Amino acid sequence: MSGHLSSMNTVLKNNRNLRLKKKPFLNFIKKDLKSTRTEIELKKISEDKLLSLKENYIAKNKSYNTKIVIISLLISIPIIIFIFPIINDINSYYTEKYYVEIVENDNIQKKIQTKEQTKKYKHNITEGDKWIEKQHYRNAIYFYENAVEIYPKSFESNYRLTLAYSYNCQKNNKSCEKGKKLNNRLLKHFPDNKNLFRLKYIFDSK
Repeated sequence: MSGHLSSMNTVLKNNRNLRLKKKPFLNFIKKDLKSTRTEIELKKISEDKLLSLKENYIAKNKSYNTKIVIISLLISIPIIIFIFPIINDINSYYTEKYYVEIVENDNIQKKIQTKEQTKKYKHNITEGDKWIEKQHYRNAIYFYENAVEIYPKSFESNYRLTLAYSYNCQKNNKSCEKGKKLNNRLLKHFPDNKNLFRLKYIFDSK
């Protein structure tokens, strides 16, 4: 029993010693923390120095921006030089295609108009011939004048109109002056035409 008590006393003494040893360690940590709480002193800079630093920063920033602009131009200019002809060619292609289509459409319209005009022209000539045979010269003149209006340079229509004027001049004493002027104009272009000279004799005798 006495041995057991002595061993317990020994353990208790050891525990006390450990507690005492821990306190110096804690004191050391507290001192270290106090030392770290001291304020950091900033280095004082004069106003001139601050202004100089600011100007240097702005200058560097400008220099950087200038370099960026120059680099961008150096990259973009070759691209523009390369791409512009391609865009121009594409634009030219579509512009040319557009005008070709306009010309083609215009030609088609002209062909359609020419067919319609030719149809009307033939109709007027045919109707004029019918009225000449019936000796209705005023009606014949009307249709021949329509034919001349469609194709002003046609000898066929101009000669028929002159002929109708001559018949109306002989029978009704009308259209003589018109017939004479038209016949003289045709003679300038067709001086070897014998029929025109016969008509000239008719108009001159009136």
